[in-house]
Amino acid sequence: MGILGANAYGGTRHPALPDHAAGGSSSGAAVSAALRQVDFALGTDTGGSIRVPAAWCGVYGYKPTKNHPAWPTTGVLPLSPTCDHAGPLAADFGTILRVQEALTGAAITPQDWSGLKVGIWQPADWLDPQAQAAVQGMARRLEEAGAALHSISLPDMLDAYSVIVGHEAAQVHADALALADPGFSPDVLTKLRAAQELTPSQVQAAYTRREEYRTQLAKLFGQVDLLLAPVVPTSPPLIGQEEVQLGRETANLRPAVLRLNVPFSMLGVPAVALPSGVDWVGVQLIAPWGQDPWLLGLVRALLGGD
Repeated sequence: MGILGANAYGGTRHPALPDHAAGGSSSGAAVSAALRQVDFALGTDTGGSIRVPAAWCGVYGYKPTKNHPAWPTTGVLPLSPTCDHAGPLAADFGTILRVQEALTGAAITPQDWSGLKVGIWQPADWLDPQAQAAVQGMARRLEEAGAALHSISLPDMLDAYSVIVGHEAAQVHADALALADPGFSPDVLTKLRAAQELTPSQVQAAYTRREEYRTQLAKLFGQVDLLLAPVVPTSPPLIGQEEVQLGRETANLRPAVLRLNVPFSMLGVPAVALPSGVDWVGVQLIAPWGQDPWLLGLVRALLGGD
């Protein structure tokens, strides 16, 4: 539950900026990939935990479609079974392609960008100038590749996400929460105790709201082929930093990061986080449900893969 990479043991430092956060919660995966200590690392993503550390550490991260047969969450300690994903992080995209091909037995072929309609989600009030520049720079690359750009908007979906994840986490860990010492850090325990107080009507309302958001996203994918979106609202924050200035708003970092990512994990669509050209501020490309090979092929073509 640490989207900034902090935990009870202090967290993980950024691979190049030692006073700055790496992002989380798959921070160790991102840093080990960025430092090339490993060829690739396994991450998990419930609300951005593959994509956020990938974006802040300058590596690639792939969150597959929910329930992708090549990426089961069996054996992963659950947080929210309906939002949890597993996926790889690597310093080069070719490695992610090799892993995907090995798991699926199917080659990822380059895909043509010409004539694709790409929806650009750039909520200016939620981004600082560097994050805005990251999205704009990638948008120019897509246009040069032949895509047609369209501005789109999405609502803040934290109202549904926070209740669903809290409720499911409290259910998953009910036995531990019944113990005198559940073993969770104080911050996580506070969140789980609060979730235990949710009423059935609050929980049902959140699931109903998610279905409304799913319908909204499906309608959007009837208008555009692909989405380009930010992953992070700023460059990597200082370790311990809790607030950031976004336009005229002083925002708490945790929800500021989550609201850019939860639509795509809560609703289960595939996404690839990739470097944008702005140092340590990645962006993400999102495709419709089940279109993982096509999405990966588009990124391969964009990066010059043959």
